Amino acid sequence: MLKDIVDVLADPVDLSPLRGEDDFARLVSETGHSYDVAKQGYVTLASGKGLNHEGDSLEMVNSREAFLAQGHFAPFVESVTEHVQDVLEHSAPLAADPTVLEVGAGTGYYLAHTLDLSLIHISEPTRRY
Repeated sequence: MLKDIVDVLADPVDLSPLRGEDDFARLVSETGHSYDVAKQGYVTLASGKGLNHEGDSLEMVNSREAFLAQGHFAPFVESVTEHVQDVLEHSAPLAADPTVLEVGAGTGYYLAHTLDLSLIHISEPTRRY
């Protein structure tokens, strides 16, 4: 999946284009900055020491999914869906294959409710939606 969107990514240090190296095991910029791709397929484009956050545990992810499944954020999901659909319909009508990139958004809950899931590749937690 990363190879399908690498052309819309840029090195956060100097904004130079990124390309896949070593069968997309890492992304490398024109200026030599390198970012390792996790075995799950995601990449963190944090510079320097990276992020201080370890990420959510499986328990945290499951708790968040249970909370969201109860509809607490339904009005927000509906608003996000309307805005994304508006952009796709009106701002990019000529794009035969528009790119939607959800960055740093956890399980993909909002994107899963917004787009036709048959058109995208998604991670295991998101497949439940």
